[in-house]
Amino acid sequence: RHPPKKERQPVAAQDKSDKVCFAFVAGRCAFGKFCHDKHPDQASCNSIRARYSSIDCQWGRGCRTDGCLYRHPSDEPVGPVMPK
Repeated sequence: RHPPKKERQPVAAQDKSDKVCFAFVAGRCAFGKFCHDKHPDQASCNSIRARYSSIDCQWGRGCRTDGCLYRHPSDEPVGPVMPK
């Protein structure tokens, strides 16, 4: 048998890194309040998305990154379909 897992505690604001969580910006962060990266406010997320959407994705149509923030050559969704 494995020992019981420790109960996870939310990461305090002062313990978060200065790195922005791009999964959060893309609406796909799976860690929520347990994430170690910074979750910016909605206005900052909109600004980040706008900035990245003007830069071409290096993978173009072949991109398979869930929630890729870069611009793609078509309006087709990028990556596999996320379950609802």
